[in-house]
Amino acid sequence: MAQSITAVQTLRNNHNCESKEGDCGKSANSSAARKSNARDVERSDSYRVSSKKPDFSLGRRGAPEIGILLNPISPKIADRPYPSAIASKDSVPQYIRDIDSLKESKLKQAYPKEHTSWRNRRDYAKKTGIPFYPPWNSFPVFLRELGPIPADGYTLDKLNPEGGYTPGNVRWASKETQTHNRRNTVWLIHEGQKLPLAVWASRTNQAESTLRWRHDQNWPHENIITGISPAKNRPLPFGHPWPIRYAQQWEGYFQRDAAGRIDRLDYLILQTSKHLKSLSERADSFCYPADYSPTKEEEMALEKFNREYDLWSGFWRHAQGLRAR
Repeated sequence: MAQSITAVQTLRNNHNCESKEGDCGKSANSSAARKSNARDVERSDSYRVSSKKPDFSLGRRGAPEIGILLNPISPKIADRPYPSAIASKDSVPQYIRDIDSLKESKLKQAYPKEHTSWRNRRDYAKKTGIPFYPPWNSFPVFLRELGPIPADGYTLDKLNPEGGYTPGNVRWASKETQTHNRRNTVWLIHEGQKLPLAVWASRTNQAESTLRWRHDQNWPHENIITGISPAKNRPLPFGHPWPIRYAQQWEGYFQRDAAGRIDRLDYLILQTSKHLKSLSERADSFCYPADYSPTKEEEMALEKFNREYDLWSGFWRHAQGLRAR
C-alpha cells in the first residue's frame, strides 16, 4: 500500500517548473493534468488490487487453481475465472449433454424406455385428472430432472399413491417395489417389523394367497404370519415354561409339532438350541474386512440378524434358567 501511495504522489508532482500553479500546463490543477492524474490513480489502484499473490495450489484435474486475476490496465476484462475453473465435459452426465445437444425427436429415439414411461403416465394423468407437474409436459425437462432409467424393468412410480406426478413424489422403481406401494397393499406387523404381506410370505416360505386368506378371516397379524389359528389358542397350562410375551406362540408351535411326544421345557431347549446353531452358521456371512464399508442392504441385514440373535439368545437363557431350578 505504501508503494502505491508513493507512486501516486510521484505522478502528481513529477514536474519541477517554477511557474505559477495556474499558468503551468503540467500543473495539478489544469484540466489535462487532472485527467492524467486520474488515469494515473486508476492505474495505480489497479496495480494495488492485483498485487495479491495468486494461489497456485493444484486443483481437481492437476491444474493450478489461480482463481480470478486482475489485469492492471483493464480490470473488467480480466475479472474472469481461470480456464481450469470451468467444468470439464467429462463431469457432465451423458444424458445432460444429450438434452443440450439433441433435438427432442432425436432425444426420444435415444431414450425410448424413458419416453414411453413418461408418455404413458402423462396421458393417464390427463384421463384420470391426477395432478401432473406442468413443466414435465416437456420430455427434455422431465428427463433432466429425473434422469434415465437405472435398470431394465423400472418404470415411473409415485411415492405416495394418493398424490400426483409432481417433484418429490415420483421415482423410477421396479415392479416389485411398485407392487408393495399400491393402495391395496396389506401391511403386517410382527416382532416389531412392518412389512407388506407379500414380503412376509416370501420370508416365511408360504404362499401369498394363504396369508391373504388368513387376513380376510380377520386373523391377528402374528397368527397370519406364524400360521397358528386363533381358534387353537387354548388356555395355557399351569407352570408352562414359555416366555410370557411369546407364550401363545410357543404353545401353538408345541401343539403343532410335539404335543404328547416331548416335555414342553425340553421342546423349548431343543428349538432354541437348533435355531442358535443355525444363526451361528449364518454369522460368518456378516464378517467383513476392516477396510470394507457395508452397503445399506448389508447393514439392514446385519441389524435384522442381530435382533433375531438377541431374541433367541433370550429364549435360551430363559430355558436354561428353568432347567437349573
